[in-house]
Amino acid sequence: MHLVPLIECAGKGFPDGFYEFKNCDSFKLLKEAREKQFVSYLNIGATWKPWHLYRSTLPFTPMSSPFHKLYGHLSDPVRIFTISGEFTGHRIPLSEDLLNARMVMEAKLHNLPEQVDRQYSSTSQSTASTTSLINIVDPETKDEVQFNDPDFRNGIVTCAALSLDGHHVALGFGSGVVELADIDHQHTISRFQLDPPNHPVWIEFVHGSHRVAAEDSEGNVTILSHDMTAANLGNLPSGPLPAVTRVSDNGLFIIRVPRNTDSSWYDSLTLVSILGDPHLQHLAPPSSNNFTPTSNPPILASEPSTSSSASIKSDAVLTIPHRRTLGFSPGAHYIGAFDGLSAFTWSTSSGELISSYRVTDFNLWIMNPAVPFTCSYRIPDPVSPRPTLSLTEGEAAHTHYSETHAGHNLDSSWIKCPFYVLLPSEEEWDELTMLDIHSSAAGRTPLFGTNGKRQRLPVSFNGKLEFIIPKEYEPVVFSGAKGLGAWYGDRVPFDPTFLYSPRSSKDGTRILLQGWQTAPIVVDLSQVI
Repeated sequence: MHLVPLIECAGKGFPDGFYEFKNCDSFKLLKEAREKQFVSYLNIGATWKPWHLYRSTLPFTPMSSPFHKLYGHLSDPVRIFTISGEFTGHRIPLSEDLLNARMVMEAKLHNLPEQVDRQYSSTSQSTASTTSLINIVDPETKDEVQFNDPDFRNGIVTCAALSLDGHHVALGFGSGVVELADIDHQHTISRFQLDPPNHPVWIEFVHGSHRVAAEDSEGNVTILSHDMTAANLGNLPSGPLPAVTRVSDNGLFIIRVPRNTDSSWYDSLTLVSILGDPHLQHLAPPSSNNFTPTSNPPILASEPSTSSSASIKSDAVLTIPHRRTLGFSPGAHYIGAFDGLSAFTWSTSSGELISSYRVTDFNLWIMNPAVPFTCSYRIPDPVSPRPTLSLTEGEAAHTHYSETHAGHNLDSSWIKCPFYVLLPSEEEWDELTMLDIHSSAAGRTPLFGTNGKRQRLPVSFNGKLEFIIPKEYEPVVFSGAKGLGAWYGDRVPFDPTFLYSPRSSKDGTRILLQGWQTAPIVVDLSQVI
């Protein structure tokens, strides 16, 4: 049977008595087809289009399923790299020790509801029924059980990174082990053990594909490379949520934005510099330039907004930058960042604050993508500009590496307008979603949308919807100081636009996602976009 008619038939429902044959292959095939008939994502509602079936559904269908066995050969050439290789057969290679740790973790994962029930029953006087507790495991209780049990913790990927060329993956585990792997040539490159063996909370590739920077749960920042002794750069204040990080295109800098409720993010920014002797550099706070940012409003919600019942007030604002609102100029001479109220730029050579902005119309603000624009925009005026630091000043610190010289002309233009405010026409407002509008300006930088309701994630390039990711890989979206039990996966602050930039290769064709899962995947779209 042809695939599209099969889906259409499945959507009409099964005839009376058909469920009596639920063990038959035909029943299983039609049941799976009906489940794949519709896709509901963001605020667009339920829809079904043939391209989605071939592009997004078939690649995520397990190779062992009846549906894949019959129709897998019709899939678009999208490759999904996973540790298990369950989808398209492409793997993220691991050492034998970590494969064994994963097997132990997955075996215990099946017994987790009963394990939580036993713990709950022995410590609580509640009369809640055993059945309800087994069927609905409280996320925070589950996270606590997983973290406190080494068999769980040692097999879970707490954070991951994708190299700029998209060919290499770095995985950090709960045991403090970090492994680097070449996913194209299917072999591990390096294995490191953090000392002390705390779990890493973020990893970034730096200066190539064989060296990484990592921060553990206690704030220790370390440079790891197969050809050098681990270099501990120092200790930074840490909190229940990992810091937001972004690496420059040349791999020579990482900007770190802390996530805590005790002080404003812009007062505690740190630049990790890989130039010459790697070191940490604290950036000047806005007060050094006599600028007083608008105070962030109190946190509006106290639970992760990934719950379908979570509600966020309509006047909620972004309280801390994330990957979409944080970045470097093309040549890495400057840093830009903004939240829902304020925006700033800094020099990477001196760490000094260059300019400050008041953010209005936040939903339409974007970082300068350094690509030609195809839409209307305006350039916001800084509130407290200072004479822009000359590029010759930056050159003195960068003479060691030729990579930094390529972006001089681009950087001189970038720092004059580090942020844009999009001005969509009335027709664009009527016909396009917020994702379409932002994606058109971002170019080949992938953007995805999520509203915290565990729906599939639409991914757009150049203003066009190109792929839809399963709901299992939706990030953990936090909007408050409570409910911070999640200690692994993709954790992002609440953004009222619901738009986020995933970790991706420089050309945007390979995307790394983990969501709530215990291990990440890499989606390779290089052959379809």
